[in-house]
Amino acid sequence: MNKLLKFALFCTLALTMAIGFATTASAATSGDFTYEIQSDGTAQITAYNGAGGAITIPATVDGIPVTSVGSYIVISLEDTNAALKNTSVTSVTFPDSVTSIEERAFYYCFGITSVNFGSGLKEIGEQAFRRSPITSLNFPSSLTTIGGGAFDGFKGTTIVIPDSVTTLGTGAFSGTTLESVTLSKNITTIEASMFAYCPLTSIVIPEGVTIIKDRAFYHCENLVSISLPSTVETISKSAFEGCYALTDINFPDGLTQIKECAFQECGALTAISLPDSITHIDNYAFRYCGGMSDVYYAGSESQWNAIYMETKWNQGIEQSTIHYNSTGATSTPVVETPVVVETPVVTAPVSTATATLSATNLQVNGTPVAVQAYMIDGNNYIKLRDLAAMINGTDKNFAVTWNGALNAIELQSGTAYTLTGSELATDGGDNMTATLSTSDLFVDGSQVDLTAYNIGGSNYFKLRDVMELFDVAVGYDSASKTATLTT
Repeated sequence: MNKLLKFALFCTLALTMAIGFATTASAATSGDFTYEIQSDGTAQITAYNGAGGAITIPATVDGIPVTSVGSYIVISLEDTNAALKNTSVTSVTFPDSVTSIEERAFYYCFGITSVNFGSGLKEIGEQAFRRSPITSLNFPSSLTTIGGGAFDGFKGTTIVIPDSVTTLGTGAFSGTTLESVTLSKNITTIEASMFAYCPLTSIVIPEGVTIIKDRAFYHCENLVSISLPSTVETISKSAFEGCYALTDINFPDGLTQIKECAFQECGALTAISLPDSITHIDNYAFRYCGGMSDVYYAGSESQWNAIYMETKWNQGIEQSTIHYNSTGATSTPVVETPVVVETPVVTAPVSTATATLSATNLQVNGTPVAVQAYMIDGNNYIKLRDLAAMINGTDKNFAVTWNGALNAIELQSGTAYTLTGSELATDGGDNMTATLSTSDLFVDGSQVDLTAYNIGGSNYFKLRDVMELFDVAVGYDSASKTATLTT
């Protein structure tokens, strides 16, 4: 009898646990929202089923507290192309109970112009509001994390990132209309492409930041002044490339490395002061800095000569007078006309544009290449597979694959490109409609935030953007209207 009783109790317990697990995993609907119960007994909103307009995330559903908003709640993962047509939701208000907004929660929702966060929010996931034209942001003091690409469609001019934030992801505000930003005092890294293409006029990097990563302020063409903290040790590749108006930057004691292309095309620079802590200045670091005439170096001539300096295309330094044992000029530099290779008008990407056939010729390692290129907003865009085919067989080649499950293009550096037979065709139309691509881009497994347009069913990328990913030098001869690629 005891064995039978124990067996019955065991079966009852197992059934109860199975029912409990099934309840946790199942979805339910409350009003305009679908939700799921999480392991901690709280609810996560997993879908919005309403008609749009101004929506308010509920604080509770069926008496259960809502603590998170899941991914793709407005569009489905399987139908991300629908995002281009999604303008139904115009604003979102979150309750204080929500602590996390998951990645891509409001992905490509082009209608959202206003968000109101609750006081308990801690995390905003990657691309949570990608391409949403939000006009103002007020972050709560509880916030700790803003994911990569979270607000790359922001249309406001000013933000304050509270000191509670310790993590800012790659490209969090890339391509926005930001003119002024106050950074958290508790971040230690300026991530890649953080403010690329923003019309910032000045930036103060807080103490504690040790590295400014690749393309962090790429083509911030209105940026005049940069204040770096004493803690910065590395300025990475193309960090300030294309900052045409830049005239004022301090290089702090403790800075050791200025990476490739870090200040390329900063044509308004006339003089810089470098600390004696510098150990590396890479190729192209001050390329096309035609206005530079003086470098004030805190160390001796022998210390200067001991710096590992790659002289390839570092005209800014090569043409300058080096002043040893000097901390800088006493007068304010005169701003000269920027010297640039191309003169693109860089703005936040629009969802639809007109693409016209480009008149630019192209050479790869000195050999002319016929390719279909389009001009969009003054920039050359070329089919990604054409770019791969053009440098195939060199040490800078890369493979291109499509990941349908992720709606993503995957590039693999150092891998031969497999031709499909459609490359380098030149039979496209003269004027084509270009639609902002919804596909993500991954290079060697890491996501990269580049602007791309879909033209005639193919993804076209900016020539210079893609070539920089694979360290291919891009030049331009204005007399012959020829872009040159050198691997």
